[in-house]
Parts: sequence; structure tokens; C-alpha cells
Amino acid sequence: MINKRRLPQLDIARTVAIALVVFCHSTESICLSVNPSFSDYGSFSRALIIALETTARIGVPLFLFLTGFLLLSKDYTKNNISTFYKKHIPPLIICYALFTIVYNVIQGNPSVGSIIRQLLFLETSKTVQLWYLPGIIGVYFLLPFVSIVLHSVSKRQLKLPLILCFLSFFIIPTANEYITSIGHNSISPQLDLSFTGGQFGFYLVLGYLFYCSKDKIKKIVKNKKVRIIAIVTSILCYLFAIYHFSIMHKATGTVSIWYHFMALPILASFVFAICLATKNKERPLFTSISRSAMGIYLIHPLIQMALTPTLKQLHIHWTIYIAIHLTISFITSYLIVLVARKLFPKLAKIIFLAK
Repeated sequence: MINKRRLPQLDIARTVAIALVVFCHSTESICLSVNPSFSDYGSFSRALIIALETTARIGVPLFLFLTGFLLLSKDYTKNNISTFYKKHIPPLIICYALFTIVYNVIQGNPSVGSIIRQLLFLETSKTVQLWYLPGIIGVYFLLPFVSIVLHSVSKRQLKLPLILCFLSFFIIPTANEYITSIGHNSISPQLDLSFTGGQFGFYLVLGYLFYCSKDKIKKIVKNKKVRIIAIVTSILCYLFAIYHFSIMHKATGTVSIWYHFMALPILASFVFAICLATKNKERPLFTSISRSAMGIYLIHPLIQMALTPTLKQLHIHWTIYIAIHLTISFITSYLIVLVARKLFPKLAKIIFLAK
């Protein structure tokens, strides 16, 4: 029986998102690490790694789509904003503080001052995944007010701001990466749109627009012409990613795919639309993983930190390495959170933000 308060399609999207985040860190641990370096791989392998890393980076935009879909769609003119703050922000701060201390201790950071600065949001976290939580906490403070604004305008009125934001936060930064890679000066736009929330804000508003169009998504996805356009566009996005980051690698010796890359919101939108277009059917495994997603996000680096040195000593092909690394770290993290949810539900809710 389907829980009317829960959309099974969102459980699928959240499961895909967390799987891609773990996949991203598995790929980075071998393919974009210092030893071996990215330059040590052949041309085909480098192209494949860029394509895989581009795919893996879709995970965070999917999480932001989900936040916009679920939270920007609420009517905060009727709900108490302070109630929203009390419900969402303290658990995030407690969770961030706990794992900041845990990871600093495990990674051997002896600086109490550094830990305190991280806890006060005055220094970047030393762990690959904890950078996301301060960003989300900041978003949550402004989210109710953004929702009120969005509910007061038509979707057509959002087109121009979204186009300008896409230009400012995605196209220009991507173009600057290329321009500087070939030895020219970067573009310095003087139109300041930073108050809109940057890439995070853009992804959140896209999630809200998906909510507004949720009843039409299935019909759109089933349209043959739309599917062909989506497939062709996706192929072009991947070809562009391979070309763009290959040029960057030649110029800088490194590859750094981040969330301002202009192809990511396009590819993430296609994936999210496919998830929303699935049948409205309860899928227990997806629901369970979805409820455990934040816990998996928080602890999978611990599993990967223990796993990486052993796998690197095996000298196996990098594709097999990623497959083993991803499978073990994902399943182990999920099982740990699942056991915690079953045996200590209240504690799991505090530590892992389990739902």
C-alpha cells in the first residue's frame, strides 16, 4: 500500500542521488588521485573517466532538486517559519558538529583551533562530503522566504531570471575555464546575481519547477521526439565534457569537475524527469535506501578510507577497482545505517538524520 504522504518516485531519485555521490568519491579515489595521476591513463581511459565523473557529479544536483521539490513547494505564509527552522536546522548543525569532530580525530588533525573554526563555519571542512552541510544550512535559513517569492509570481516570470542565472553561474564559469586554459584572460561580468544563491539556488528553483510540472512529466518523457532530443543532447553534453576537461588537463595537468559545469543541470534534469516519470508504485528497497540516504552520505567516506589502501595494493584495472570500491562502500554504509535505524531509531535520527 502506497503511503500517500510519500512519493515513491522521489525515493528512486534520492537512491540514484546517493549512489552517484558514493560513485563520485570512488572514482576520485583512484582516477583523479595523485598516484596514479590522471595523466598516466590512455586517451580512451581519460575520456571514459571524464564521462563517468561527469555522471557521478549529477548526484548533488539531484539532492538539491529534491530539496526544492519538497520544501519550496510548501506555503510558508500559512506555516510558521520558526517551526520550520526548529525542525530542520538544529538537527543539521548537530550532525555537522558530530561528524566534523569524528573525521578530524580519525584523520589525525591535532589542531583544536582548526576544529573550532570548522564548527563555527569559519573554515572549510577537511572531509570530502561535509562541505555540503554548511551550504544546506545556509540555504534553509532563506528557503521559506524564497518560497514565498516563488509562490507570488508566475512560472513565465521566472524565465528571464533563470536564463540570466544560468548564464552567470554556469555558462560564464565554464567558458572561463576554457578561456584561461588556452592562455587568454577570463571574462569578468559586472552584473552581480550572487544574491540569488548561485548554483545551489538555481538547482533548488529547478526542483521547484519540477514540482509545478510533476503531473505533466510522465507525458513529456513518453513523447518520442522529446526522448530523441534528450538522448542527442546528453551525448553532446558528454562529448563537450570530454573535450572541455581534456583541454583543461593539457593546460593545468589536473581535472576538476564541479557543479558550475554547464552540462550538469541539463543532465541532472533528464535523470530527475525519468525518476518522476516512473510508476507510482511502492518499492521497499528504494524507500529504505532513501530513508538512509543522509546516513550513507555521512559515513561512506569512513568505509572508503579503510578500503582504498587495500584495493590499491591489488593493482587491478581501474574499472574493476571502481566497481568493487563502490559496491562495498555503498552496501556497507547502507547496512550500518539500516541496523542503526532498526535497533536505535531515535539515535539514528539524530546521528544520521534517518527518516
